[in-house]
Amino acid sequence: FFSDEKHIESSKSDSHENEGFLPRITSYIKKGVASWYGPGFQGKKTATGEVFNMYEMTAAHKTLPIPSYAQVTNLKNNKTVIVKINDRGPFVGNRLLDLSYAAAKTIGIKGLGKVEIKAISPLQALPHIQKTAESQNKDVYFQVGSFGSETKALKLQDKIAANNLPEPTIRATKNRKKTQYKVQIGPLKSPENAEKLSYQLAKLGIKDPQIVIA
Repeated sequence: FFSDEKHIESSKSDSHENEGFLPRITSYIKKGVASWYGPGFQGKKTATGEVFNMYEMTAAHKTLPIPSYAQVTNLKNNKTVIVKINDRGPFVGNRLLDLSYAAAKTIGIKGLGKVEIKAISPLQALPHIQKTAESQNKDVYFQVGSFGSETKALKLQDKIAANNLPEPTIRATKNRKKTQYKVQIGPLKSPENAEKLSYQLAKLGIKDPQIVIA
């Protein structure tokens, strides 16, 4: 197996709210070399701030927005996996992608492998995201905002509820003694349900919500 010690972890957080539905993402299709990373990074933070879990279907990419999703095909055996791009890398040679251990194993990559990377929208990835959520006994939601102020979160919650939409949930999470108030609406039951809800939110000026598991 390729040693994951050669994967250089980015300390920068490139995460942007509401980036997931931008049309430019879905036009990305490239072929190139993929590697994998695992035990050496288990439990460390990714560029999104999420904790890396080598058994989840994730990947590191240099330029695709984070978080976003991609369909990765091993060109040797045509096996395919959908991964969440939640980290930056690889920064070794001409490699395009660093797959988590589980994602690489799913498509039969044991060291380096030639792959096709096709960016897909969160709506296209929704069935995969729902399976992940079910395995964790959780649900899938749109995250429509994240604030350091509870007042701002409540204001957005009221704005959405006042327009005959389901009232969003506000989830408070602490990170380094700072509290973040995340406004989420759902759960999302199907791509059709999600598409309809995203259209209704867009009419309120809330565009490109992020899909999250909670």
